[in-house]
Amino acid sequence: MKSTYENVLILGGAYAAGDVVLRPLPEDVSVPARLLLLFAFLAADVMTVANRPPRFIGYLNERFPHLALCLKSVGWLPYFLGVFFGGLIVVSEIFNGGEIYPLGTAVSLLLTAAGGAVSVAAYVAMRKKRRETL
Repeated sequence: MKSTYENVLILGGAYAAGDVVLRPLPEDVSVPARLLLLFAFLAADVMTVANRPPRFIGYLNERFPHLALCLKSVGWLPYFLGVFFGGLIVVSEIFNGGEIYPLGTAVSLLLTAAGGAVSVAAYVAMRKKRRETL
């Protein structure tokens, strides 16, 4: 279970990194590329949960342990944001008739900033733990 959890975090981090790289591109290139990345991410997630992770995850863990550690530290963010914004849309639809008010946007930005801080803290803690085991 632990390796599945780590593999899912690596996939989340790889998706987040790829999405950040693709965002500044022109919209006619960015949108299809990000959709392709999303579908590849979802397919790799399903494969990983079914105990058949893609080979590049093992390659990343073996050849680039520091990169894998960085990806694990931010890997939870795409899952959290997907659940949070999905919940925000449902709640706004129920209570506000589909309008997302500035309060919801402020709360989401605050939680995103808190998520970034937790991500940095997780990276520092994992790095410290790794140094202690070496």
